[in-house]
Amino acid sequence: MPGVAVLACSVTGLATFLHRRAALLLDPGARRCWRAALLSALLCCGVAGAAEPDPQPEAGASTPADAAGPPEIPRLLFERIGDDQQLRDGVITGLAQDGDGFLWIGTTEGLVRHDGYRFKAYRHAQDVADSLPANRIEHLFSDREGRLWVGTYGDGVARHDPHSDGFIRLLPPADRVSRPRLPGPAPARAFAQTPDGAVWVGTSGLGLWRVAADDAVRVINAEDEWTGLPDDRISALEVDAQGNLWVGSWVGLAVLRAGSERFERVLSEPGEQDSLHNVVVRGIHAASDGALWVGSQDGRLIRLPPDIASGEQPMDHSRLMRWPRMGLNSALETADGRLWLAHGRGLELFEAGGVHRASYRHRRGEPYGLTDLGIRDLLLDRSGWLWVGSFGGGLLRTFPGESAILSRRLDPDGDAPLERLSISSIAAEPDGGLWAVVDGYGVIRMDRRLLIRDRIPLVQAGEPGLAGLLQYGLARDAEGGLWVATELGLYHRPPGAALPQRITDPDFIEGKLVRRVWPGARGEVWIGTGDGLFVRSAEGAVQRLASADGARVGGAVNSLRFDESGAWAGLSSGLFRVDVERRQLHPVSTEVDGRSRQLDVLGLVVDARGQLWIDAGGLLRMDNFDGSHARFESISRRHGFEGVAFGANLLDDAQGRIWSQRFMYDPGGDRLYPLGPREGALAGAGWFRSYARLADGRFAFGMNQGLLVIDSERFDEASLDAPLAFTGLRVDGVERAFGPRSAGLVLAPGESGFAVEFAALDYTAPQLLRYRYRLLGNAEDWIEVGADARVAAFGGLLPGAYRLQVQASDRAGRFGDALLELPVDVQPEPWQRPWVLAALAVLAALLVEAMVRLRRRRLQRLRERLEAEVQLRTAELERLSAQLEQRSREAEEASLTDALTGLRNRRFAEQELPKEAALYQRRPYAQNGSLVRQGGSLVFLLLDLDHFKRVNDDFGHAAGDAVLRQLAARLREACRGSDHLIRWGGEEFLIAARDTDRAAAVGLAERIRARIADLPFALADGQQLAVTASIGFVAYPLLARAPLAASWEDAVALADRLLMAGKRAGRNAWVGLFVERESGAPERSLDWADPARVECGDVRIESNLPLARVVEALGLRP
Repeated sequence: MPGVAVLACSVTGLATFLHRRAALLLDPGARRCWRAALLSALLCCGVAGAAEPDPQPEAGASTPADAAGPPEIPRLLFERIGDDQQLRDGVITGLAQDGDGFLWIGTTEGLVRHDGYRFKAYRHAQDVADSLPANRIEHLFSDREGRLWVGTYGDGVARHDPHSDGFIRLLPPADRVSRPRLPGPAPARAFAQTPDGAVWVGTSGLGLWRVAADDAVRVINAEDEWTGLPDDRISALEVDAQGNLWVGSWVGLAVLRAGSERFERVLSEPGEQDSLHNVVVRGIHAASDGALWVGSQDGRLIRLPPDIASGEQPMDHSRLMRWPRMGLNSALETADGRLWLAHGRGLELFEAGGVHRASYRHRRGEPYGLTDLGIRDLLLDRSGWLWVGSFGGGLLRTFPGESAILSRRLDPDGDAPLERLSISSIAAEPDGGLWAVVDGYGVIRMDRRLLIRDRIPLVQAGEPGLAGLLQYGLARDAEGGLWVATELGLYHRPPGAALPQRITDPDFIEGKLVRRVWPGARGEVWIGTGDGLFVRSAEGAVQRLASADGARVGGAVNSLRFDESGAWAGLSSGLFRVDVERRQLHPVSTEVDGRSRQLDVLGLVVDARGQLWIDAGGLLRMDNFDGSHARFESISRRHGFEGVAFGANLLDDAQGRIWSQRFMYDPGGDRLYPLGPREGALAGAGWFRSYARLADGRFAFGMNQGLLVIDSERFDEASLDAPLAFTGLRVDGVERAFGPRSAGLVLAPGESGFAVEFAALDYTAPQLLRYRYRLLGNAEDWIEVGADARVAAFGGLLPGAYRLQVQASDRAGRFGDALLELPVDVQPEPWQRPWVLAALAVLAALLVEAMVRLRRRRLQRLRERLEAEVQLRTAELERLSAQLEQRSREAEEASLTDALTGLRNRRFAEQELPKEAALYQRRPYAQNGSLVRQGGSLVFLLLDLDHFKRVNDDFGHAAGDAVLRQLAARLREACRGSDHLIRWGGEEFLIAARDTDRAAAVGLAERIRARIADLPFALADGQQLAVTASIGFVAYPLLARAPLAASWEDAVALADRLLMAGKRAGRNAWVGLFVERESGAPERSLDWADPARVECGDVRIESNLPLARVVEALGLRP
């Protein structure tokens, strides 16, 4: 009913305007009365929704009936991906996803490839034949084989080569017959592929190109009258299901029917009704139902029915559907059959048959809204995410289908007169909807589609209705009554009543602030406050619950869960059992991971199996309860989130998983899964104690920017079919062209190491994936890393053939069978070839034999000449001299060696490391613009054993000495013979790794950490002792262009700070720091580890721990 829609739209707009005017002109009391009256008017008109009213086709156009009623309109939240540095000025000209799964983004300053983690730029290079032909990209296209085609502004067409990571340029032949005669650049603005595999390219001025399978280019021009091509300025191409090629030009629409050799005009004859004659056709979309959608530059959108588009029926203008103010820049269809159409003003949603369902437009001040700049292209990736590229508004992403996690934010029009949607308390309704407290407004009721259906606004104290500034305790009883608590007292709205009534005075609970309300089965109401638990009987008597001996029990009440024998209560003062009959609280003593601990219980839940879970600065699972004492295991600590609140609002699903608005924990897979923007959590921060299990099984969480609704049964955190690909290569620290389909890697003689980057192309939650790799022929063991360390680095390999294998986990941390392999061939130096080595061995043997014979002759002559004269004296002197020399060497060696471990000591470091540092200070850095030393750097790794004092305390100093000796042996195994291994003091060790690049340093740190942590230390009595270590490391000199700015002692001190950060972040860790930008260097070298330096990109932190935890350990605010 168009009239009703228009009326609703008009009333909504008028209501919003009048509400804002009233806010300016009326006093607070009058404003509340005004809002109540305005609310009644809005409810009478039935105004609600998530998008603009449906634009209707022009009069006379047929509209298919919708007898079943309209489906739910999806509420879209658009997340911006990348910034103005990664995607310059937010200008996007095209989007495509190739066969390998990479996302390609066209800009006016080059091409950008995104792998879910980083953006890689491709630009034209003057002297590189296979570089991008030009930087101004007009359009991108991925053909049926997954090949990426690039249309440039004036330099033709190129196709990406995934083997070399270069581009193959395609141009027409250079003869006068085939090459168009129009001078100057001609942008390639459209692509299409016909069933024969040929790719058609539409240019703006150079006609239509057909690129055959052998890359031969044929040009069709309008001046060749036999072709029927109406114009050389092609602006749109499309191939329908019948193989017909549709062409949009500056003079209208034409089609080349399958099997035909001549184009025919469609809707483009002069004087024809709906004619597009001399009108630029901007976009064409052939829908899966056979209909054809055409958008023109003058803003028209026309839909041709399937039988007319296919040519089965003649043109019948009465059957066309028209929208006069839309146009079409890009369109695509989702798996549910919906058509998404973009134009200069926004995004449109159509159902099957051309039924318009919604318009999406920019809204000022909406952080997750659509851009107000023109949308140039749309892309639906393999995971079902819709990507939006705009000219100046950047790259946006949204999920157009039914997501398991929905963020319900404020709709400025549909939610009026609400000005914010901060939900501090929730109560579920039997119909799948809910009641919610909106901070600063009052109480609202939403239906299961999250549309507001009822409102109870706040009133002034003394007026009928709900009054008070702080409303937290909201609950619904079994009879349908609504309970609300404010600082003015407890309110109750019986079933059928219009307004709640206050039934208590403000001091009914000793003036305490109410935090939660739980209606009981016998008419009583349990009330949790900021200082104790109370119960109000059905008769109105209020009682504070005390302990069995009558002692007062204080503390903020955060959660209360009833069971068959009573209830569990979570307070800031600890965990309690509630005796419901006697109205008593029994404290429960608690221990976590074997240590006694007083808990601040933020929330709790008892799952379907009777298992108690609590949030006390992290998720805890109860292992045993004897009636007064409970033992817990810390789930969060084991997963690296110690001290981080799980979210307080705990709920369990049918699969036994534990949920909050911040995390999900799956006990079956022992996987802790953070929930964030990539999963659809875009409603701000959660309110503690604001949550409910809805009647349809969904979870609702109150957030400071809306409502977060989770359908746990549709949430699959482990699914992953994303392809795994190599994304970069460095050889000896220098980047090298390397495509995802490269046949292999060859290291030429003299090349000592390589680092290969990889990624699983999952754009949903790539930060949750883990990776592992190994180099067969070098080591069989897998090396597992997180998403922030996706580099396999190796150095010092012997000549031979190797195979690099890489695997990615799913989002639950499980590795499958899928494998990515790269053959690696390390070629020998000339002297390493077998015949050279054999010749050198023979030559060496001959030289040794000659030297031995010569020495024998000399000794013989000497003995004969002096034997008689000085035989006794010479022998004595030789003996005394040998003893003196041996003692001198032993004394010198002892002064530089640690007696316990046999490693060098600190005196050796003070004597030799200044010389080493001076050598590296004089070494030049690479001439390619990087801050990398030629031949590598001197890397200082400072290692400290974790909890070593416990070893001496628990097992004795002899055990500690045994651990240190075994540690020294493992360091010798992990390091090269040229590296200095120094016992720095106590359980601290310093490694000075010579000629080591960044990748090798990361690998060395992980190798040392693994050799210590993975193999227990054997004690004299046969016990096995597990020991871990924390490592901090830096490359010296710190500054490539100012090598004398810091001493080696400064570098070791900086490594010590990184080591301590690793310990604070969880131990069994390594943390490395590399200076990325030298400008603005701090006065103290230690200040390179300032978190602000990490945030602005001056330095890069490498660690086996999550980067956020390491940075927080260095002092960054959470």
